[in-house]
Amino acid sequence: MAFSSFWFGSSKEYATLNPDSATNSADMTLSEGNLRVATTTNSRTLTATMAMATSGGFYFEIKAISYAADGGVYLGLTSQAINNNAFAVSYLGFDTYAGTYRTPSADDTNNFSGTNVTSNNDVWQVAFDATNRKFWIGKNNTWADGTTPAIDGSGNTSLSAPSGALYPFISRGGSSNETYQFNFGASDFAHTPPSGFGTLDSSTKA
Repeated sequence: MAFSSFWFGSSKEYATLNPDSATNSADMTLSEGNLRVATTTNSRTLTATMAMATSGGFYFEIKAISYAADGGVYLGLTSQAINNNAFAVSYLGFDTYAGTYRTPSADDTNNFSGTNVTSNNDVWQVAFDATNRKFWIGKNNTWADGTTPAIDGSGNTSLSAPSGALYPFISRGGSSNETYQFNFGASDFAHTPPSGFGTLDSSTKA
């Protein structure tokens, strides 16, 4: 059966996670309209069904339904729609275990840094200014390093986002069983999006 690229129940089509985006996606089980993912092993990646346009502000949330100690995943943006291992391509991600930003070549710390910086029911927030290529990460409505996402703001990492249209992704870097729930805007967000940052849907996709 072909997957649906939107969440039923809305007149607007919203992004979901794409079950065909990884060659070993069977190791990451999807449910809840392809918005909830359960991880079982490492080096597995899922991307969203839609890429963000190269201008405008985007916001989405990821709730840790079940976090495993010493586990964690990468959350962020990647340039490749279908790839088994996001670590092999261009990306800007955030490590929910170590609390660090990462690209293929560099790391950057912030005030979330440490170990096991995620707990059950934490809501990770991602804001991206596609026009100015600025990235922010937040947790439970606290943004890293005291910054607040703003169009043409400074971002909260010095690491650069890849160029072009980018897909939200989740990549499993360890072997613990965990569950995360994505929200690209089809249902109410846990926290109010920053001013100027909207949903990823059929009207805003690349």
